[in-house]
Amino acid sequence: MNIDDHYAAFLKGVEEYNKEFFYESHDTWEEIWHEVRGPDRLFLQGLIHLAVGLFHFSNSNWKGARSQLQKCLNKLEPYEPAYLGLNASHLRQHIEEHLLPLIDRVEKGELFKIDTSIYPKLSIEKRDLKHNSPEDALAKLDRLRVDLQEEIGKLKSELISERERNAKLKADYDAKLKALSEKYNRHLKRLYAALGLFALAIAYLYIIMK
Repeated sequence: MNIDDHYAAFLKGVEEYNKEFFYESHDTWEEIWHEVRGPDRLFLQGLIHLAVGLFHFSNSNWKGARSQLQKCLNKLEPYEPAYLGLNASHLRQHIEEHLLPLIDRVEKGELFKIDTSIYPKLSIEKRDLKHNSPEDALAKLDRLRVDLQEEIGKLKSELISERERNAKLKADYDAKLKALSEKYNRHLKRLYAALGLFALAIAYLYIIMK
């Protein structure tokens, strides 16, 4: 199944969202999300993150809002410029240029009243925008998966190199510590020997002067 099989419910979620019923739109889209498969599923998940993010935003839960909005950005990236009549590029740009910077300001201690006009509206546009097909979205997702695997591979290599470097540093440290310990023990033995001779000399002088 795809969103076309639940299009009326999808539009209902859009309407609820635009009325700032963010929790309700989340519930509506989530019901569809459980049913659909393919690229429509991830696209819906991006909208669900958007609704939850703005629900947190409207309740001054800035940490939760940032987390959900960032997930929305990541999920909707493969669907730019537009998908299912929604301008994904414009939506992502609005989040990056308006919502996240505002959260930054609040977290730095600025106090001001939130104007709800900052909430991005969703509108179903005509397909005059270049519209991503499911195949296009899948291709983008596959490229992102390959890029992610390459990045993970690089991080693993860097981690292995770092572990090897740390192991070498530890081995060098242990060797130097052992050498210093042995040197210290040698000097200590010499000191004890010198003190012993000094004690014998004092005893000898005491005897002959008695």
